[in-house]
Amino acid sequence: MSIQYINFYELKKPYGWASNFYNGNPIKIDGKLWKTSEAYFQAQKFIYDGAPKRSIEYGELIRLADTQMKVKILGTQKKYYRANKWQLVLHKDKRIINDLVDEYSNVKLRKDWESVKISVMIKALIFKFQDDVLRKKLKSIPDNAIMVEHTKRDRIWGDGGDGSGTNYLGKILTVLSWILKYGSCKNMPKNIKKLVRIK
Repeated sequence: MSIQYINFYELKKPYGWASNFYNGNPIKIDGKLWKTSEAYFQAQKFIYDGAPKRSIEYGELIRLADTQMKVKILGTQKKYYRANKWQLVLHKDKRIINDLVDEYSNVKLRKDWESVKISVMIKALIFKFQDDVLRKKLKSIPDNAIMVEHTKRDRIWGDGGDGSGTNYLGKILTVLSWILKYGSCKNMPKNIKKLVRIK
């Protein structure tokens, strides 16, 4: 079976709904509402069993942030030159994003993050695609297709822009599409199964 590669990244382009930055209906996970799968993913770097109170507080700030750029800045703990005026929640929570990065600079990334980040992403996406509209879109992906987050900005979750990245997000979405359609990947073509395997 020949393979069709479906690129996604920018929200306003076709398949923009596949992006973790896609802001549709709130996603309910563990009793809380999250604006996007990205917000949930970034917050879990600091919210975990046994996490210090201050770490959980920081994760909650990520949940509350009203844009995904703010979520990304807080989640990576890297200030951005424009964010020295950005409020956490415009007109509602006037704390400044860069100030919050400084204030919580002593909060550390959970030690097991590298070993759990893929399972955290899978959980976020499972809940994201419980939405009827999004589930229908993901199920519409052809059986010979592989989803690709096509961007130079990410070589882990994306393809690095030139295919050299690991494209973890695209691989997970491809597998999830099969599971939603058929309940498993048992009948997935071998050439596709090989390419979406996460090692």
